[in-house]
Amino acid sequence: AAPFIVSNNQLMPVLGIFQKLNSSRATEGSAFDLLCALLQYIPIDEFSKYMGTIFQLVLTRLHGTKSNLYPIRFGQFLGLFAAMHGGTFLSDSLDKIQPNIIVVLLQHKWLPKVKGCANNKTQAKRKEKTTAKTIR
Repeated sequence: AAPFIVSNNQLMPVLGIFQKLNSSRATEGSAFDLLCALLQYIPIDEFSKYMGTIFQLVLTRLHGTKSNLYPIRFGQFLGLFAAMHGGTFLSDSLDKIQPNIIVVLLQHKWLPKVKGCANNKTQAKRKEKTTAKTIR
């Protein structure tokens, strides 16, 4: 499907679907599913033409969201992006929007969510041990 999308100039309409999905809390998970699929299957030279706009849309929504899922899904997208194309390319792409924004995102969006996930896992293990002791 990716070669068809690119060769028939359909990437912009598909990104329009992403924009619509990204605008609602009810469909934000689907927005990131679509974005991650595009990142994986569309050649980076085609995808990179739209990265500035994509990051602008995501960062605008990230700034105003009250959703707990949105920052997590954004972090997953950044991780996939860095894994596929390198952290330097990711950082350089984001720097075009705002210099050193990657540092702000890591410190204020990504790390708090990672810490929260780690705390939730620790609390779940403690609860599991307490429950196991109670059952005995």
